[in-house]
Amino acid sequence: MCDQAYPKKLSFQYFEDLKNEFEHVNGAQIKTAARPYAFIKFENQEIVPGYSY
Repeated sequence: MCDQAYPKKLSFQYFEDLKNEFEHVNGAQIKTAARPYAFIKFENQEIVPGYSY
């Protein structure tokens, strides 16, 4: 998923931050989603800049 030289701790932290942001934005709608791709519009571009290596 990422370059071998990228620190493991940062890659796991990225996914944790992504999960938290997703839950913050869509938390109330997760249990009521009627289709598998209901959240395809979710963008992680706000999180990505903090993780450039």
